[in-house]
Amino acid sequence: MDFLLVFLMSMDSLLTCFSLGTKRISISLGARLVIAFVGTSCLILSFLFAQILALILPESIFHFISSFSLVIIALFCLLDKSFLNPDTADIDHSGVLSPVEALFLAVPLSLDSLFTGLSVNTNIVLIIFCFVCGFTASFIGQKLGEKFANSQGKKASFCSGCMLLMIAGFKMLFG
Repeated sequence: MDFLLVFLMSMDSLLTCFSLGTKRISISLGARLVIAFVGTSCLILSFLFAQILALILPESIFHFISSFSLVIIALFCLLDKSFLNPDTADIDHSGVLSPVEALFLAVPLSLDSLFTGLSVNTNIVLIIFCFVCGFTASFIGQKLGEKFANSQGKKASFCSGCMLLMIAGFKMLFG
């Protein structure tokens, strides 16, 4: 279940980079690395924070917080609300997303990682998987966006929201 959650967290990056691709905005290698690094770092920080809080609060609290946060994130996806706007990501209007511009984009993309890390059993394999998913999602999203060059992102965001709601439900029921 943890790998599925990490995979689904990368869907935000995929959809955002898809949107950038439809606008013919390229994503530099450095920008891809920043997107993957920020998402992975948020997951690690959240896991470390959970370890510290586990000394004070019961572990079941973390599962509840993580599940509840997934429901909130899923509702944002379903209602097409977002903390970021890919239309304004290319700040200098160069047609290429720089690492600095990617940082402004990656932080809101990684909000779900901050909550998910509270309930996953993070290990080195999951951390590497998170980085690879974030990096690959940015590449595939941009390429798909360039191919389709029309806005199918809303349908994909709806599907992503539905999947997150299902996972949150499973986590609430089965811990």
